Amino acid sequence: MEEYDKLKAAEDVVEVCWEKEEPFCASACPFHYDIREFITRLRRGSFNSAFRTFYNGVAFPELVEKLCPGYCKKVCPRERTDQAVDLPRLEKAVVELASNTRPTSYNMPAKPGRFAIIGGGISGLGCALRLCQRKYDVTIFEQGPRIGGHLLQLLSEEEVQALIDKQFTYEHYQLHLNTRIESLDELPEKYDAVYVATGGDSFGLKWEGAIPAATDRPGCFIGGGVTGAELIPALAQGLTAATLLENYLKTGVMRGSEAHRPTRMHLDESALVPTPAQEVEGPYDKEQAQAEAKRCLTCRCDACIRHCPMMNYFEKFPLRIRDEVHVTVYPGTLDHDGTVAQRLISTCSQCGLCGEVCPQDIDMGDFLRVAHQIMNTREAFPWAFHQFWLRDMEHARSPYAAFAASPAEKPAYVFFPGCQAGASEPRYVTEAYALLRENEPDCGVMLSCCGAPAVWAGREDLQQQVFDDIREQWRKWGEPTLLLSCPTCLDMFQRYLPELKVRLLTDYLWEKGVTPRRRLEGSLAVFDPCPLRKRPESRQHVRELAKQSGCDLQELPYHGEQAQCCSFGGQIDDTNPPYASWLAEQRAAASDLPYLVSCANCRDVLQSKGKRCVHIFDLLLGLEREDKIADVNQRLANREQVKREIVTGFFPDRKAEIIEREPAVKLEAEEEVLAKLGRERIRLDDAAQVIAECEADGRVCRDELSGHCFAYAMIGPVTVWAEYSPLPDGAFRLHNAYQHRMKIESEEK
Repeated sequence: MEEYDKLKAAEDVVEVCWEKEEPFCASACPFHYDIREFITRLRRGSFNSAFRTFYNGVAFPELVEKLCPGYCKKVCPRERTDQAVDLPRLEKAVVELASNTRPTSYNMPAKPGRFAIIGGGISGLGCALRLCQRKYDVTIFEQGPRIGGHLLQLLSEEEVQALIDKQFTYEHYQLHLNTRIESLDELPEKYDAVYVATGGDSFGLKWEGAIPAATDRPGCFIGGGVTGAELIPALAQGLTAATLLENYLKTGVMRGSEAHRPTRMHLDESALVPTPAQEVEGPYDKEQAQAEAKRCLTCRCDACIRHCPMMNYFEKFPLRIRDEVHVTVYPGTLDHDGTVAQRLISTCSQCGLCGEVCPQDIDMGDFLRVAHQIMNTREAFPWAFHQFWLRDMEHARSPYAAFAASPAEKPAYVFFPGCQAGASEPRYVTEAYALLRENEPDCGVMLSCCGAPAVWAGREDLQQQVFDDIREQWRKWGEPTLLLSCPTCLDMFQRYLPELKVRLLTDYLWEKGVTPRRRLEGSLAVFDPCPLRKRPESRQHVRELAKQSGCDLQELPYHGEQAQCCSFGGQIDDTNPPYASWLAEQRAAASDLPYLVSCANCRDVLQSKGKRCVHIFDLLLGLEREDKIADVNQRLANREQVKREIVTGFFPDRKAEIIEREPAVKLEAEEEVLAKLGRERIRLDDAAQVIAECEADGRVCRDELSGHCFAYAMIGPVTVWAEYSPLPDGAFRLHNAYQHRMKIESEEK
């Protein structure tokens, strides 16, 4: 139950989403009908279908299109940019251009229930029509010689009667003209409920709240002109009153209508592109109506799906995602197999942009992280989604790459570069630490991982191990300030280890007045890392440091608080490679200029798509480097190189802690083979282990034509294959390797 409560709390945050809020026009319209659907059908030229939407909402379409003053136009966002969408004119167009405007014939049996309606004006007629369509017995009492009420002052008697007759074509009701009801006691007891819509006499009834209202007399409801309603609202009240009367018949409870809450719709009007209305005299033809419908924004609180690439890619709003995640975590199947949103849960980069643009501050990354954790706790999540990155974290924390030391027992500062900066470019760590030691001779260093892969994988057990180790070492050093080179590390520590004192290295260097060692002419576009969206001062420091190198900086469309993830966040490239690749391409194409980055992950991802990037450390440390990106095997070697150089250069008395990672066998391989392994994330030491195991037990297949050997072995949950040939010196030449996530059952039992 604890995990269910955890998910329920996360779902409650999403529940306040405004996606389903009425658009401004529907909220202002007395009928509140589905204008979005009306517009959608018009756009595709479905005039009959659009008419039916209008008809279902207003009951008397020909009447409404003639007399409605256009409440919708006053609230249309386009009114403030160019010109409001002419919805009344569109409604007129569907009435005139639809080929089928006959009322709907509801073929249902009569229902028990008798209702009296006092007043034959528009409100009473609306109530009568709805009740008749539901096949109740309805009687209208009208004090005058004709029905229509105030309509007769606006339209001819013939027009009014024709409009009424058309809508009641398939319905039957009893009409008593010239019948004035002096007292409600005059009504026969056979009526189950009464709607008072006289336009004048209220019979001394008392009511409170929204109109139509339940009165102080059981079974009596009131609305329309008698309450001061104008013509069109009076019709809408009559339609609503029919439901109130029916509910009273079924429950015996007097409930009035609920006050209509104005829409909470949020729309970023700064993004609106002016689209002037057509210059058209007279009614629209079909093409003109469609063109006007296309001007409609179909207003929806959609900031998340417009700005968040993940929601845009899947075309799913938060409430839809919430529902799909729930049935994935708690499936209704007998075998408890929930797979609806497994991939979606792990495709979120958890960058926080959705929460930044949402008027309700809903961060779907937080919600999906909770779902991820629960799925892992229940062992219901595919291990393959995160296996590679969890192994990468394991290496960063292993004796081959991890190291912690300080010249002083209680240093004021400790450099924590994270696991990816050194893997990308060793000098980002070694040269940065040398610079720090120049300014802070007692500065310590801690080579490890911040735990982000475990967090993104939903592995609370692993992330807690990482956090506990970091916290323990930090306290041993007397709780120094950790200087971080990685924005992701900053985000992890602030979120999960708030007691730690942390600063970005670039903030520290800016404060110390360190200037770039490298000059760079020309223009760069600043690619802000998403973990810094809430740290404007850190973003500004990067810009000021870069400008000192001589370059000119430009802003991307998404920057600062609305910075978009490069696609590294959440390490989604293993979960959904096509999406991750698409996302990286989108980020790389945001500007023709080279990028200034302050995150090694952003640098590598963007450069993998051919984008030239300059890291702020390139400028500060005076580094010139190739655009080549380190592959999986080079990254492991780079991390180990960082440890060797830190130890030998600054802590030579601890050389015994340098542990070389020796492969199980010695391997040689051509560059193209190594490149293939890098692309497919196959580790050389895994291929060496396969060869060693299979050579030892003789489980090897040999191709007589090529002379190559083939072998496979399980490396954790993955089956790795190697194609190789022995060399005279006892080494092996690797010709190919591949891996898959299936287990091969041995034929031997």
